[in-house]
Amino acid sequence: MPDMQFQAFPIAEMSVGMFAAPSYLQGSGPIEVPADLERHALVLPRERPGVAYLALSNGAREEKVSLRADVRASDFACVLKLAEAGAGIAPLPEIIVANSMSAGRLVRVLPDWSWSGLTLHAISAPGRQMTARTKVFRDYIKARL
Repeated sequence: MPDMQFQAFPIAEMSVGMFAAPSYLQGSGPIEVPADLERHALVLPRERPGVAYLALSNGAREEKVSLRADVRASDFACVLKLAEAGAGIAPLPEIIVANSMSAGRLVRVLPDWSWSGLTLHAISAPGRQMTARTKVFRDYIKARL
């Protein structure tokens, strides 16, 4: 936030896909295009009420869908747990769902569609020079991600 004067360093660009538990998908209707999401239970990482807009792209075209959350959470960790529990379909960064997918707790919905442009930042306190070990750690995480 600009008024707080923190320093933000980009660490990784993340792609966000739509994910759901197999148990949720068993009883749901087909999900073939982004507009189908409007008929499903959704878990969104957003605290503000109202409609959320999500622009999904398949490389050739982009579709903007308006989504009403059945459940809202303030962070991706909560959204992940709710999606794994079958609460609905959730937009989550692929890096966050890797373990859940390999364990079979989540599957990708609309696999050809994703939302890009989410950047993970490392934040440091204002008014201080970054220590050498902090810089090494930041660079290590950036390389790993």
